[in-house]
Amino acid sequence: MFTRRLIALSGLHRSSALALALLPTLAACSEECSYVARCRGADRLEVCTERMEDGNRVAEEETVPCAAPNPVCVELDGDHARCVTAVDATCAPAEFTETCDGAVARRCRQGYVTGFDCGADGNACVARETGAACARAPASACDPQTFTETCDGTTGVICETGLVANLRCEGQCRKATAERGATVYCE
Repeated sequence: MFTRRLIALSGLHRSSALALALLPTLAACSEECSYVARCRGADRLEVCTERMEDGNRVAEEETVPCAAPNPVCVELDGDHARCVTAVDATCAPAEFTETCDGAVARRCRQGYVTGFDCGADGNACVARETGAACARAPASACDPQTFTETCDGTTGVICETGLVANLRCEGQCRKATAERGATVYCE
């Protein structure tokens, strides 16, 4: 199974999306998903994904725990949910200032404060005028159009939001060919 660089999956942060991608077991839920994500209790997120198998559409449910820095699940509407810092931690994106709390970037997503653990990939959180970002320490700027992404064992060195950052892989980091659509990916 290949896991591409993911920033968000159905409203999830990259760390949660990777956790979903690495789950070994899936439960079939129907031929089509009737929801994208929903809460299973106060601290579990259930995501329904669809895929094609032998020409047939198959839907699968994956359940993951909401964990620090987003330990609480909230329903956004009937079809969407996400893990957030706290049920009462609401925000307005236009008025919210992204900050760093140690290695955690605090951001406003879909009306709730969420935390993104930069440290999970071996990065530091960097507060900038444009918001909080994850970067290798010490932070250095990069141009995504000219930066050459590389692999160093199980870690990719990538250019994200204009800063050089790490991408930790559970398996091996691989350098892609042009037809894969991504320069560095995890296997």
